[in-house]
Amino acid sequence: MAGAWRLMGGRKALKRLFVPSRRFSVSLIDTNEVLGLKSCIVKNINASVLRMQGKDSKKFLQDFTSNDISRLDIEPALYTGWLNRKGRYLYDSIVLKGMEQDEFFLICESTTVPNLSRHIKIFNIRSEVKVTDISKEVNVWNYLSTDADALSKVVEMQGKTRGDNDSISLGVIDPRRSKGSDLDRRESLMGTIVICPIDTQPIVPESTPSVELDVLEAYRMWRGIPRDTVELIKEESLILEANFDWIDGVSFSKGCYLGQELTARSHHTGVIRKRLMPVRIIPEGESINEVKSFQRAQPTDHLFPEFFDGTMDIAVEENAAIKSTPLNGSGRAKSAGKLMSIVGNIGIAQVRLKESQQENVILKCDNLSLLPIVPTWWPSDEVWNV
Repeated sequence: MAGAWRLMGGRKALKRLFVPSRRFSVSLIDTNEVLGLKSCIVKNINASVLRMQGKDSKKFLQDFTSNDISRLDIEPALYTGWLNRKGRYLYDSIVLKGMEQDEFFLICESTTVPNLSRHIKIFNIRSEVKVTDISKEVNVWNYLSTDADALSKVVEMQGKTRGDNDSISLGVIDPRRSKGSDLDRRESLMGTIVICPIDTQPIVPESTPSVELDVLEAYRMWRGIPRDTVELIKEESLILEANFDWIDGVSFSKGCYLGQELTARSHHTGVIRKRLMPVRIIPEGESINEVKSFQRAQPTDHLFPEFFDGTMDIAVEENAAIKSTPLNGSGRAKSAGKLMSIVGNIGIAQVRLKESQQENVILKCDNLSLLPIVPTWWPSDEVWNV
């Protein structure tokens, strides 16, 4: 009986059987307002801030997260992941160096703050580390721009201050950056982050448009950046399949940390068969004669590509299966991944690289055709082709 239970998939299979499927919650975006954008500012209400203090804070972060926290001695911020003992993803954080000794600010998904705080306290038995949720005191803003100089200027505009009531105001370039694209750019993939008191707004260049949160979500998907609880699934995701190695979110030289073994082994094996990547969604009935297996994104001075359509209302199940289907209709469709999230006609999918690169095939999800987009910040094709 136990053997049959394992063959059936055990508890995970039982959970999938009784949990009803859900459809994507899609908000429509006025395409005319965003296609010409070169910069914008948005309040990220999905982000919260934890303050970590104490003489053991740095060591704690070094021992329990994937990146090398010692880099914060010379850098203002790092992107890092928290793993379980088996090496599976739990949470992610953008860690900022504070203004006092042994002080750090952790920007993380709002819905995971209680669980991340609890996770820290579980392992904080003998360490002098204090964690405080300051989300009711500050807001997190994102300034997006295709101009690298403008991103740096916004950081300078904020300064780095602490008010009389202990309120903070600071800006940093988002640390999620390319580690090895064809042009060896270390471009910021998500603009500038600004933390400021809840009753104030960040200082940005005049005439910078303020946009809704859905625009930030669409831009994130177009850039191929995963988000906690959306594409990054607790106790399931692997951080290398989520491109942490390419967006400077993991160190392979720092030494041991919780969950390090699986990540290191996968890295040194050299083969990652699935990766998260942006996809363009081709609706049913639209010609696919010119659709290829993969398309590499081209640099542009606008935030969004010309084909973006934020008004497209698409009904599809969450985590819907993607099939690699022969164009001529002959042959068997093969599993090629799953569609994780969408806004308009842009989404993020977990794509099986080999099955998706076969000749004369098209990726299908329900009645939709998908065109995987290779971001500008991905390494050369030789690095990831399998």
